[in-house]
Amino acid sequence: MENPLDNLKPEINRLGDTGLSWYDADTLYDDEGQGYRLRGYNAFEVGRFDSDQIKEGEIGGDLSADLVRELANKHGFTNIVETGEMDSTNTRKMIDLEDDAGRSFTELLTQYGVGG
Repeated sequence: MENPLDNLKPEINRLGDTGLSWYDADTLYDDEGQGYRLRGYNAFEVGRFDSDQIKEGEIGGDLSADLVRELANKHGFTNIVETGEMDSTNTRKMIDLEDDAGRSFTELLTQYGVGG
């Protein structure tokens, strides 16, 4: 029998056609569970229910996550650039996103003060 919760995975959280999904405004995951962290960008945390515990978010976390996701997709910042580094937890690969002109998404976010 199919799990009815499988239908609740909204495609809106996808980063273009990359196969990555947004977790919050500075973290994405692939379908295998590998995490990716936007280098040089620190966003507000989003509240989550992980496993059997509630992870409390920060004010503005959901809003910044929605805004960042929409900006990346709408303006074509869907090219993943891996830095070869890992984050401070050593669990997520550090990345930047670029558009087809090679402009950095994290530099754009920082320049305009979007997010955390």
